[in-house]
Amino acid sequence: MPSHGVMFHHFHDSLHPAGQGSISADELTRMIESIGPQRILPAREFLWRANRNQLPPDAICLTFDDNLHCQYDIARPVLDRFALTGFWFVYTSVLQGNVEPLEIYRHFRMTQFESVDAFYGAFFDRAE
Repeated sequence: MPSHGVMFHHFHDSLHPAGQGSISADELTRMIESIGPQRILPAREFLWRANRNQLPPDAICLTFDDNLHCQYDIARPVLDRFALTGFWFVYTSVLQGNVEPLEIYRHFRMTQFESVDAFYGAFFDRAE
């Protein structure tokens, strides 16, 4: 398998609600163990090697999209236990004072409805 990244978004625990695609710290730990922590390159090394076309054929990097608080609270301690780093991609619109409503909507959808299907049922009923 060629070098590639494994991308993460949402994580859940007792403070961060579970939702579509979210995983727990235990699930992240099992994924890292399954991949093999030795195959996961630190972000700086992955980038350095990629820029020089020197990535090992099975190298992996971890990426975290959208700079979510749950990533910092849940994923970062797991990475620390494995002495791993990853790429953290940040919404830059918030640095200009803009509110990114996507996460507000997701939180509402995941905490105020019995299931995501219940939310979409109510949403489309209302939209009609």
